[in-house]
Amino acid sequence: MRRPATSRLEGGQEDARAVALEVLLRVEREGARADRALGEVLSRLEMEPRDAALASKLVYGSLAWRRFFDHALAVWSGRSPALRDPTVRCLLHLGLYQLFFLDRVPDYAAVGETVEVAKRRGLRRATGFLNALLRRAAREGPRAVPLPDPEKEPVRYLGLAYSHPDWLVARWLSELGREETEALLRANNQEPPVTLRVNRLESSVAAEIESFTRLGIVATPTRWSPVGIRVEGYPVARLPGASQGRWSVQSEASQVVTLLVGAGPGERVLDACAGRGAKSTHLAEESEDRSTIVALDRDFRGFAVLRREAARLGLRGIRPLVGDASDPPFRSGTEFSRILVDAPCTGLGTLRRRPEIRWRRRPGDVRLCARRQRAILEGVAPRVARGGLLVYATCTPLREENEEVVEDFLRAHPEFCREEPLSERERARLPALEELLSAEGSLRTWPHRHGLDAFFAVRLRRKGPRGSLA
Repeated sequence: MRRPATSRLEGGQEDARAVALEVLLRVEREGARADRALGEVLSRLEMEPRDAALASKLVYGSLAWRRFFDHALAVWSGRSPALRDPTVRCLLHLGLYQLFFLDRVPDYAAVGETVEVAKRRGLRRATGFLNALLRRAAREGPRAVPLPDPEKEPVRYLGLAYSHPDWLVARWLSELGREETEALLRANNQEPPVTLRVNRLESSVAAEIESFTRLGIVATPTRWSPVGIRVEGYPVARLPGASQGRWSVQSEASQVVTLLVGAGPGERVLDACAGRGAKSTHLAEESEDRSTIVALDRDFRGFAVLRREAARLGLRGIRPLVGDASDPPFRSGTEFSRILVDAPCTGLGTLRRRPEIRWRRRPGDVRLCARRQRAILEGVAPRVARGGLLVYATCTPLREENEEVVEDFLRAHPEFCREEPLSERERARLPALEELLSAEGSLRTWPHRHGLDAFFAVRLRRKGPRGSLA
């Protein structure tokens, strides 16, 4: 007996395609984040690891290639009114992704199973349309989709061929050049790895890898973070060790940025834009939970997650505080030895992990984010103690949110200067990070160069008395 069509999935076994459709519709209709929506759906279902992995591939791939798929569908369907239905459109995206990019899924399964999901959703009237379009796609393949001339219209060609908005392609062409832009676009469409950060107060990378390996889970140490593990083909919700506080989910680039803060025991540290607190908990672990970590954010909703995570990880030194970093709610004279500004940004460096961002951002968002970033640096600058460290970081590769913001800040604040991203002692402890340092003295990570999200980070030191460095 088949399950009745519903708008929400219930607990229990479920087909990977139906799971992916549920997530895509939440992204489309509710503006949900794909990664969080997928995690929430998978956490309440009993799926085999390979089915959960397929659902993940379908979600990220369908969102990343949306523009290319919509272009192909418009060509093949004559812009049929049926494409206005979000469910029909998402089903077609799922089918096309399977046909064009998943070699292990036979064409007949990609078409037949996608149509079957439509029937279970109560879309029997649309099944003929879906079947015809997907069969045509299976016959003709992606190479039959017409594209602009790459020499005459390079921006539109790259935007369609690699499924990115034209305005973003144009920016990267001007900043990176043709060859590197194409490599970046290609990398942005790859599925991101699942990366864990080991809580070194409770376990070690070697111990966790051994634990995973005994269960047949493929796990390897990360290349740049000394506390990271990559896990392949296994749902995070079913990995052992979470309830014991032995690890957290955090991208490797994000882990590396936190390491630049260099938090140690006995310090007062401010995480000025804490969000849900991934970096706050990492800072606490790095300082052996023997420092005061003030986690500041103007949106208090993330603090519920932060408190749960701190309790799960056994961390006691984190102090959540509601407030705007551009005007921090501290008493006069309150200072910190280290401040991390993981600034709100366009997030365009995380397109592998959050592919929907590319369709939500607009050119004007870059300017608005840069304005907000400047205001936050102005707000926290007086709170950095003499000789203290301010780390400015973003998860975007755009100069307007990175180098230009830092240059403006330093012009307005001669009491700060740029510092090498790593001290001699840190270079000895973290030798792999040398590869991630730019000639300008910043940390830069890239999907196409390093297999990491695109992050930027720079260390700014406040000068000590009489202009010396404390």
